[in-house]
Amino acid sequence: MKVILHYEDNDSTDVHKTLKITLPKSWKTGPTSKLLGQFVESYNANETLGAANPLTQESLHLAIKKDHVLESLASDAVVIDVIADRGDVYIV
Repeated sequence: MKVILHYEDNDSTDVHKTLKITLPKSWKTGPTSKLLGQFVESYNANETLGAANPLTQESLHLAIKKDHVLESLASDAVVIDVIADRGDVYIV
C-alpha cells in the first residue's frame, strides 16, 4: 500500500512538503496516528523545513478529499479502512 502525504496548511509554499511512502504491512492495520507521527518526524528532521516551521503531532490531523472537501480522519481509525491505496492524504 502506497500513500501520498501532503502538508500545505501554511501560506508559505517554502514549508510545504509532499511525502510518498510505501507502508509496511503492520501499518495497514494500525492507527492513522502512526502515519501522522511518521510524517511529522520526517518533516521536522529536514533542517530547512523543521527549523522554519516545526510541527507537532498534537496540533495536526489527517484528512482526505471527498467531493473536493477535506474530511478529517480519526486518529484511531485503521489505515486500510479509511485510506485507499495510492491515496492522497492531507496533514491539516
